[in-house]
Amino acid sequence: MKKQLTILFLLVVLFPFKSISFAQQRDSLIQIYPTLGDTIYRVEKEFYGLFTSFPGFEQATYYIRDNKYLVSRITYINAKGVEKDTTLVQPLNLLGNIRAHIHTVYESRKDALNSGKLVTITTVDEKTLTAKLVTIDNNTMILYAPALNPSESEYETNIDLITLPKNQIKSVFIPGESNIGTSALWGGVAGVIFGAALGYLSGDDPPGTFFRMTAGQKASYLGIGLGLFGAATGLIVGLISSTDDQLIEIKSDADYNKLKYEFKNLYRVNNYHNKYSYQ
Repeated sequence: MKKQLTILFLLVVLFPFKSISFAQQRDSLIQIYPTLGDTIYRVEKEFYGLFTSFPGFEQATYYIRDNKYLVSRITYINAKGVEKDTTLVQPLNLLGNIRAHIHTVYESRKDALNSGKLVTITTVDEKTLTAKLVTIDNNTMILYAPALNPSESEYETNIDLITLPKNQIKSVFIPGESNIGTSALWGGVAGVIFGAALGYLSGDDPPGTFFRMTAGQKASYLGIGLGLFGAATGLIVGLISSTDDQLIEIKSDADYNKLKYEFKNLYRVNNYHNKYSYQ
């Protein structure tokens, strides 16, 4: 009788446990696209047009559940300015659509990425990365590192787009730009063209003129003279518009604000719209 009671007790205890264990859902963390890490940040969300129904979006991670569902775990700011978490569960076939969308956006913006400002980042763990700055906001920056660049850097990565939170940035080196040669060249070319045209249009001097010159001679002399004047003017303009090398050390929010101001054309306001909320 005692043995039967023991078996009955084990069945009562273990059967619910077995049922619960089989009901558990297994989520596997995935990388949504080669240019993105495990976590999607707000800047990446805006760059790729993801999670458009979450204006207060902060970050998200993607998972596959039981090879049937795509799970998105999202952190956002609600209408009261409070940080919240939510989970979206969608059919797994949506994963292909999301990756196709990201690929389309990435390919369409490659030319714009290549034209970005080249900077060298030193991280808090003393690694360096030379890449082109794509976007910067209050908390993160996105950098574009072409495939052959990482091999020349201590920063190990096999992707093109890199997201760096500001708390990982020790300093940012911004190389200066010299416009002297270009400005002087274009100023000289413009002066030569204008002077030559002016000389030809003035025509030959009439006979009997004390210092008579042909239109060709005038074009030559005026072209040389105005060319030199234009080059000198371009040199001055180039000196004024050129910039020096700059090193910004990120020790405080004020230092990071200098960086945002330096790249104000790439700055995206961290705009959490309090009129929106989510359940």
